[in-house]
Amino acid sequence: MSPPLAHSGGSGTECVEVADLQSTVGVRDSKQPRGPRIVVRHNAWARFVALSADPVGQPRSRVAAAVNER
Repeated sequence: MSPPLAHSGGSGTECVEVADLQSTVGVRDSKQPRGPRIVVRHNAWARFVALSADPVGQPRSRVAAAVNER
């Protein structure tokens, strides 16, 4: 498992971690590591990143871009 990539909103209150779990991608709230989480397949994550891109194809999220590059 790769170490999670964390991203915080400007205020530091909106934090998520995204991890490459080999066959899936895991997403959770970094402030509640034992709380709810979602797990999606890599192709679903790639689709999410593609749909999250701006009109010229640049990812809006640094976390999404970093995980997608792996």
